[in-house]
Amino acid sequence: MFRYMLQLDFDEQQRSRRAGEPPKFQLLTSEMIIAIDAMQSLNGLAKPFAAWADFRDVFERGVRYDIPDVAPVPATAIPEAKFLFVGDDWDASANRSEWSGLRDPYVAALTEGAACEPQLVIDAKGRHILDAVTASQFGVDAESAALIEDFELDRLLQMHDAGVAPGQVIAGYRWYRQYGCLQLSHSQRAEHDEIARRTAFKDRRGWTLEYDIQTVLSSSVAYGVLPVAAKEAWRHAGKAQQELELAAA
Repeated sequence: MFRYMLQLDFDEQQRSRRAGEPPKFQLLTSEMIIAIDAMQSLNGLAKPFAAWADFRDVFERGVRYDIPDVAPVPATAIPEAKFLFVGDDWDASANRSEWSGLRDPYVAALTEGAACEPQLVIDAKGRHILDAVTASQFGVDAESAALIEDFELDRLLQMHDAGVAPGQVIAGYRWYRQYGCLQLSHSQRAEHDEIARRTAFKDRRGWTLEYDIQTVLSSSVAYGVLPVAAKEAWRHAGKAQQELELAAA
């Protein structure tokens, strides 16, 4: 969907130039591209700065993502929810030298004792997490976005093209946070740190970016065979499955 939207923006810019008039729309602003790029990185769904690489492909390299004509198909039932057992110490499975949340040991070492040293707060679980500028909701600072596009884009693309080192799938999100580009709500400080820890765990298991979905599914179990405590925690998934089965019947 993101690539299709880039293509529509590009085509409208080309049309407007030929017509000698301003574009009639822009679907993706710099702030939106950064937000998408940051969240993809945080969740381990794409390489850091992959959104900007797609932008370069469409606007500079002639790659096209035309919206295809898709024939309608009958509705199919949503597959049954599956669950992976990770245990209580999944976060502790990281190496002692690895900080699996949003804290970056490299940045911390460089700035130790300096005025720009990242500040920490303690979350509800007693963990030290990275502090952040908070707002009423998640957002991207417009001035920072403009500066990044004007002065940092080439460097971001170089980092993307260099590839992802082990354990660095969330490097893109960390970069935006370090440059003060992202604004989080108060609760999102802990929430995003928790997501980063989960992504780091998945990365250690080889479950980010390129992986075999059948291998993951073979290690998972259905809701019906979960322990009682796990069923209680995920009862909303069990209820949703029951509703699907009733609808299918």
